[in-house]
Amino acid sequence: MSVPPPVILKMMLLLVLYNVRSERELMDTIPERLDWLWFL
Repeated sequence: MSVPPPVILKMMLLLVLYNVRSERELMDTIPERLDWLWFL
């Protein structure tokens, strides 16, 4: 299963804007944040 490119770009934007340390941490945090899920 692959992630579409627009979603990857939005995820990278969240990573930069919220100073998330790594992509793994981002993936762990996304299910906990409803505002991030709505954005994606």
